[in-house]
Amino acid sequence: MKIGSWKLQIDSDNETVALVFGANVDANASPQRLRQVLLNVAKTTDDLERKLSDQDNF
Repeated sequence: MKIGSWKLQIDSDNETVALVFGANVDANASPQRLRQVLLNVAKTTDDLERKLSDQDNF
């Protein structure tokens, strides 16, 4: 199941760029659903961080 997407975030100074993974969650989502989405976002971003940098800084 797709829960989110990657996007480039460019700060107003046009010098700072970040790759950000985000997911939308229904405002009426149960605490269990919110926890599940947060864990999946964390895993997705952590996996890419390890692939790109071989570190775990975030």
